[in-house]
Amino acid sequence: IDNQEQYQKVASKLMAGRIAIIVDGSPFVLTLPFLFIEGLQSADDYLHTPFYATFIRFLRLIAFISAIFAPAVLCTVINYDFEIMPPYFYGIIYEARKDIPLSFFWEIIAVLILFEVLREVGVRMPRTVGDAVGIVGSIILGNTAVEAGIVSSVGVITVAFSAVCAFITPAYMYVIVIARIASLLLAEIFGIYGL
Repeated sequence: IDNQEQYQKVASKLMAGRIAIIVDGSPFVLTLPFLFIEGLQSADDYLHTPFYATFIRFLRLIAFISAIFAPAVLCTVINYDFEIMPPYFYGIIYEARKDIPLSFFWEIIAVLILFEVLREVGVRMPRTVGDAVGIVGSIILGNTAVEAGIVSSVGVITVAFSAVCAFITPAYMYVIVIARIASLLLAEIFGIYGL
């Protein structure tokens, strides 16, 4: 094991009765069984007070749920149950979306695909260029799409919030992408019952 932090994690899990699988030539160690909550934990949590570490783990859980369900909840509220939203807030959303030709569902799908393409470009390019392409591309394309009237600022903000929440739990990042689209599809078809 190359990294000292990984060594400490594996040693801690072995002391807790877990199994470690080490393969010659691989820099990774698998520990079994893997629990869902382990994806929300970080080694830095042990450097803080128990109260703050618990708060941060709870915040990561809320971010994980928001990353999956934020676009679906807003799609359901806008399409089916707009009465539960305060009238002032709904008025702001209505004004932002009044000239958009796409339904909110297709708008969110378009922005999600755009974001995933930019994220993949950032991953595939060299590190120094990839980060800049992801950030600058997201800002420029998002702003241009809003100004062109293809998507609304509400859609861009919703996807951006959901994406930022997904970065908090990197262990589940790819699962979140699929779950987000699935929950959005179910919310569009079945409304609140789909959620």
